[in-house]
Amino acid sequence: MAKKVSAQRLEARKLYEQDGLSLTEIADKLDKSINTLKTWRRRDQWIKCDKPKDSDKKKPKEDTDGFSKSGSKKRKVNPKKHPNFEPGNQEAKKHGLYTDRTKDERFLQTIKESAEYPPLEILRETIDELRTNIVLAQDDISKDRGASLKGLSSITTALTNSVVKYEDLVDKAVYRALREEELRSKQIDNDRKQIELNREIAIEEGKSSLNYKGLPIDDMAPVFAPLHYDIAFNKYREFVLPGGRGSTKSSFISLEIIDLIEKNPNYHALVCRQIDKDLRDSVFNQLIWAITKLGLDPDYEWTLKPLEITKKSTNQKIYFTGLKDPTSVKSFTPRFGYVAILWFEELDQILGDETVRKVQQSIVRGGDTFYIFKSFNPPRSKNNWANMYIQEPKESMNVYFSTYLDVPESWLGEPFIEEAKFLEKVNPEAYKNEYLGEANGSGGNVFPNLVTREITDEEISHFDNIVNGLDFGWVHPSFFIRAQYNVAQQEIIIFDEICKSYIPNEKLAKEIKEHGIGANDPIVCDSAEPKSIRNLQDQGLRAVPAKKGPGSVDYGVKWLASQIRIVVDPKRTPMFYKQAINYEYERDKEGNITSLLPSINDDGIAALRYALERFFIRKRSGAIAL
Repeated sequence: MAKKVSAQRLEARKLYEQDGLSLTEIADKLDKSINTLKTWRRRDQWIKCDKPKDSDKKKPKEDTDGFSKSGSKKRKVNPKKHPNFEPGNQEAKKHGLYTDRTKDERFLQTIKESAEYPPLEILRETIDELRTNIVLAQDDISKDRGASLKGLSSITTALTNSVVKYEDLVDKAVYRALREEELRSKQIDNDRKQIELNREIAIEEGKSSLNYKGLPIDDMAPVFAPLHYDIAFNKYREFVLPGGRGSTKSSFISLEIIDLIEKNPNYHALVCRQIDKDLRDSVFNQLIWAITKLGLDPDYEWTLKPLEITKKSTNQKIYFTGLKDPTSVKSFTPRFGYVAILWFEELDQILGDETVRKVQQSIVRGGDTFYIFKSFNPPRSKNNWANMYIQEPKESMNVYFSTYLDVPESWLGEPFIEEAKFLEKVNPEAYKNEYLGEANGSGGNVFPNLVTREITDEEISHFDNIVNGLDFGWVHPSFFIRAQYNVAQQEIIIFDEICKSYIPNEKLAKEIKEHGIGANDPIVCDSAEPKSIRNLQDQGLRAVPAKKGPGSVDYGVKWLASQIRIVVDPKRTPMFYKQAINYEYERDKEGNITSLLPSINDDGIAALRYALERFFIRKRSGAIAL
């Protein structure tokens, strides 16, 4: 069914065809847009009425005696060329484009809106309108609606001229933008070169004025001579300095930092402690002491807000930050060069190796050479993460122990020496920890018999009493352990592990086989997972359930701790080493050690208990005797 035509649409056609009104007049009368009327005219094929309407009759203007309103003389019209000319006749003014519209509100509004458009947008709209008119004119010609080829040619010419103007404007705009960008880039490049030139001049002036000759050997304790050599020749990236009270490790590091900044104009430094309030009275003052000690005060300045030290001649910076939020170190981005020097003071007070790792990941980038200093007084607990950290071998790191005994007594003073000797007499264990830097406290560690050393392939080839244990997991890892048990020596040597989360039993079985486990090698597994044990058996492994029983966890752990040695190679079994060194008895509210074992992060220890179960379990009346 055809769509019903609206009354307004019919009325518009009547006004156009019968009354001879223009589209503009119809638009005013019916309150419709010109574009809507054009669409209706095209679709309904309106035919213009030839009868002239009253509005087409020209109204003569009043004669002003040959003068215009402005007072200038009017142009005379040749009556031979224009026989029908009358004063006020508008015939020569085509389309009404030049009529006086200064009082027309719609005209004034259009002018205001057009002024806001950029020239390219106005020209683009003109081109779109001309293209539309060409399409409509072609359609009118094909349907013989009175349109002429001459009119089509006129529109086409106007379109061509508009396109040429548009392309010319675009080319000019693009050229102008490219030129502006080129000039801007040159200005930035010139500014950068000028800054660099100023820095080079300042560096040379600073060298000539202060005549810095390097770090005097007399300013460092003899024990640090090898460390100074390693820094000078960039032998390592990390330099860890555990030491007792009065070992002058912090003084030495502060001197080395200033020395590195003096010798490398592109280096900056970042100094960290866990608590930001501790920075000013410790490392900040220590570095200012080093600057004064080296006679460089005139070339340095420092501020408290922000806490910063600046080398004036080169604008190099020493930044300071607390590590309550490790991600905040990303804000330390210098204007030139990079942060090549990083110092973690009181390493043991920082909340774990993860915090230190995040800082290093954010800072150690953008350069080829880095110097990372880590200093601390070893806490009593052997399993404090800082004490554990220096036990883990690392090719890019070296550890330098020092005590007050390595320092000339004149540097420390007689009162310091007397205090140390007094503590040695009244509390030898406290003396060993505080002044000699020994981690001599048990700290509640469950395995005081843990020994770390290298386990070689040659040693493994002679093992003759190998045991295998497996603790199943999913979110917590599945943990597989291989160990040699020397019964006569009461020595357990752990030499292989698999520790993975979210690993299906089929893949776990495959990895176990890749570690040299054959079909005849028994694997004692957690008996709480019978289905997982069957999965391993289906994969050709000799998986057997652990016997366990009431109290087996406590008894098994105590048996492991009662052995003379549990030998671990952190390179071969890093995950077991980490669990064992952190395995501590629970503490009460006052911090006192209890007899309760921890219930987390013990997957590897559980696997070791299963593996060695047959050596410590014995039956009595069908139950496990503890």
